[in-house]
Amino acid sequence: MRLYLPTLLPLPLLPLSTPLTLPSSFGTIHFGSPFTCYISVLSPTGTPLECTLTVKLQTPSSRLPLTQIKHTLTPSSPLETTLNHTLTLPGSHTLRVLLEYSSGLVLRKFYKFTVLKPFSLKSRTHILKTSTLAEITTTSHLPTTSLCELRFTSLTPHTLPP
Repeated sequence: MRLYLPTLLPLPLLPLSTPLTLPSSFGTIHFGSPFTCYISVLSPTGTPLECTLTVKLQTPSSRLPLTQIKHTLTPSSPLETTLNHTLTLPGSHTLRVLLEYSSGLVLRKFYKFTVLKPFSLKSRTHILKTSTLAEITTTSHLPTTSLCELRFTSLTPHTLPP
């Protein structure tokens, strides 16, 4: 619901363009892998501009602050930063980039991407007369060959038959 009539006011200091651009796709991302991004903010004018860059990563269960940097933009001094974060949850993620100028202008960019599971496990248990049989199926979702190590530990004092 909109309570006001939107107007377009051209700003003489900033051109009407998309100063926040991101690629259309990151490719395939699996949880457990590191997420690394490089952010560069260039000065749109020849005069110094005070700005604050805030970057957050929204996961399925929380919103994590990645950085908040205050900087004076000049043509010879852009704001550049590299962010690293290990992705620990599968599901939909959103990279939230907020650029605030001291003049009050705010630029926001949200980039959504999906983090996939690299493999899945399915288990079934069969109870026999004198023992229990556990069946575990692993399925790899990776495009290349991968090595998976499985270790089994008995939680009961019984030993497995040979």
